[in-house]
Amino acid sequence: MSLILDFVRALIWPAVAVATLMLFRHQIKSLLDRLSSARWGNVHAEFQQQAELPSHDVEPPVEASDDLFADESAAVAEIYSRELEKQREIVEKLVEENAGWRTAYHFERTYNLIFGSQLRLLAHLAERADAGVGLPTIYGFYASGFPGGPMDRFQPYVDFLKVSGLVEETPANHFRITALGVRFLQYLGEMKYPQLKPF
Repeated sequence: MSLILDFVRALIWPAVAVATLMLFRHQIKSLLDRLSSARWGNVHAEFQQQAELPSHDVEPPVEASDDLFADESAAVAEIYSRELEKQREIVEKLVEENAGWRTAYHFERTYNLIFGSQLRLLAHLAERADAGVGLPTIYGFYASGFPGGPMDRFQPYVDFLKVSGLVEETPANHFRITALGVRFLQYLGEMKYPQLKPF
C-alpha cells in the first residue's frame, strides 16, 4: 500500500506545477519579456529588448478584477480534476491487481500444502453449500487419506482448512465451505491442477 501512496505522491506534484504554470502563464510571459539579463553561478546572459513602436493610441490601463482570472481558474481546476481522477483510477487498478496477486499466491501455497482428502472434502462441502458437515464426516475424509492415522493429527488436519480460510465452523459445530474456499476450487479448475493428490 505504501508503494501506491508513494506513486500517487510522485504524480501529484507535476499536476500542481502544470496547473500553477497555466494559471500564471500571462504573468510569467510578461516577466520574461521584461527580463534584460540573468545570472546563474558563473554563467551570465544579457537579452536585447525589442524596440517598441511609439503608439499614438494610448489605451487606458485595465483594472484588476476577479473576472480576469475566472476562465483560467476554471480551466486549471478542470485539468486538475481530470488528472486527479486518472490517478485515482490508476491506484484502484493497482490495488485490485495487488489483491489478485495475493490471492493467487495464497491459492498456490495452499495447493502445495493441502492433502488430496482435504480437496475431496472441500468438493463435498461445495456440493452441500450452507448445510455443512459435522466432525464425523470430516473424520471419514481424514481416515480415507490416512487409514489408521493417529487421532492427534486429526485436529491439525481440520485447522489447516480453517486457518487457510477455506472452511468455517458454525456455532452448531458444523463445518461449511467459505466463499474463499469456493474460489479456491474454481482457481484449481482454471489452472487445470489435478485434484487427485496423495493422502
